[in-house]
Amino acid sequence: MTQKSKGTALILAALPGIGMMGFDKLYVGAIGLFIAQLVCTLLVIGIIFSGPYAFISVLTVTLLILFGTKTFLYPNVDWAPTTSADRIIAWVVIALYVLGLIASIIGSAMR
Repeated sequence: MTQKSKGTALILAALPGIGMMGFDKLYVGAIGLFIAQLVCTLLVIGIIFSGPYAFISVLTVTLLILFGTKTFLYPNVDWAPTTSADRIIAWVVIALYVLGLIASIIGSAMR
């Protein structure tokens, strides 16, 4: 089994649509979680379930990269060692989430 890149998993989890469908789970080999998340996304409950689940996936992989914490969403994954590129990806994802939050706050305040 090949080791999986944390940065690649984070990118897949953070991309709109791709993350909600669970392609990060497919990448790391968690086929059952991928199928469950994909089915939920394709059904009506996807709006309620898959969005927050994708956000939690992003959060847990980011914490895994930056602090080395274990993650319950990706059991039994043979992770490759964390690289400086993984850390850069994690910080970029954090920055984009913060900018999106700021933009939504400003946008709602202007209405």
